[in-house]
Amino acid sequence: MTNPVAPLQDAVWQACEQMLMDHTNPWELDAALLAWGYRLGPCEAQDLVGLDVVLSGRSGSTPAPILARMVAEGRLARRAAGAITAIPVAVGQ
Repeated sequence: MTNPVAPLQDAVWQACEQMLMDHTNPWELDAALLAWGYRLGPCEAQDLVGLDVVLSGRSGSTPAPILARMVAEGRLARRAAGAITAIPVAVGQ
């Protein structure tokens, strides 16, 4: 059975990635949406899933350059514990 929420979730994540490219940073975006009533910010959610997994799930859509670049650099998450951190890994693991 397919997840009916997945297309909506992906659309929200893509909009958030575009905001990261144009206007803000991950912790401010998450804080704004938490203040608006979200239980989990989109950047934190993507971190929990894994950026490589989010990117691989993008079938038929072009990901924001920030997401593709971070995965290409071997990062699995944008941040941890409220501060930007790169989590380098060997690509292919």
